[in-house]
Amino acid sequence: MSSTAAVSSTSDFRLGFPDDVDAEAANTARRVIKAAPETDRVYALVSGGHDSLTAMHVVYQSPYLDLDGIIHINTGIGIPETTAFVEERAEALDIPYYEVGAPCDDPGQEHEYRRPHEEYTALIQRFGFPGPGAHKYMYWNLKEKPLSRFLKMLEDDLLLISGVSRHESQNRMENVDASGQQEFLGYPTISPLVEFTPLDVRRYRRSLDLPMSPVKETLEISGECLCGAFSKRKELRMIRLFYPDVYRRILCLEATVGAFAALDDGPDDAYNRWGHNRLKDHEREAMDDPDQMLLCQSCEQRHQCNTS
Repeated sequence: MSSTAAVSSTSDFRLGFPDDVDAEAANTARRVIKAAPETDRVYALVSGGHDSLTAMHVVYQSPYLDLDGIIHINTGIGIPETTAFVEERAEALDIPYYEVGAPCDDPGQEHEYRRPHEEYTALIQRFGFPGPGAHKYMYWNLKEKPLSRFLKMLEDDLLLISGVSRHESQNRMENVDASGQQEFLGYPTISPLVEFTPLDVRRYRRSLDLPMSPVKETLEISGECLCGAFSKRKELRMIRLFYPDVYRRILCLEATVGAFAALDDGPDDAYNRWGHNRLKDHEREAMDDPDQMLLCQSCEQRHQCNTS
């Protein structure tokens, strides 16, 4: 598949990387893509952050793989501009766009990839806002379950594209295979950016004049999920400044959780505020689960900041 981006006048994949991207990282990306298993379909998992968007574009302009679709998970507690940006990129590149997990009560929803009791509002009304140790429950309900149901519905022999890099954190360095190949939810998954640094990603996008996500540029997170598990209270200042509607929604959710906390079977008062960052001792071991972090890069970055 040839790219519409400015990758010189040739479609030769060897020329598809800007000179200022690390040569070894670029060569690794080529090897990862060429070594990808043969499947009927290829789908890119795109959160809206720079890494997943770049991995998608690298595969898109490669002659070795045909990209059949972009999969974006709507967590129901993200910034709408993130979802809109991913959809816009799919339309610009003429790639089929699949939005998975939109809230069940959204108009036009034909499939409940996420069940009503798995929705963010239902979870926080019962348990309160999550802290770091409860991240796994948010991940399972908001991302893994709806994505798994969607992939099973496809009934295809498929390959997934991930934007994971070993250089994002020490956790990634230890748990992401240097081959760029792994299995996720039972499906073969490749990570072309496995040896890219954040600087390589930014250089790639700027050299090819690829649009930057406005949410990532302002908040430094992809913004597809604001569950708050690894967030701190002070992050609300930036959300209020750039995305006031999202800020007001979080305040409304806090009021709702506060009302439920007053009930005998409601959540603990300690968990009625977004970004409380409380952590119980028995929850600590869940924080470094590499499977959770494949779809939650922004959460992992927060975790690294909070523990460094």
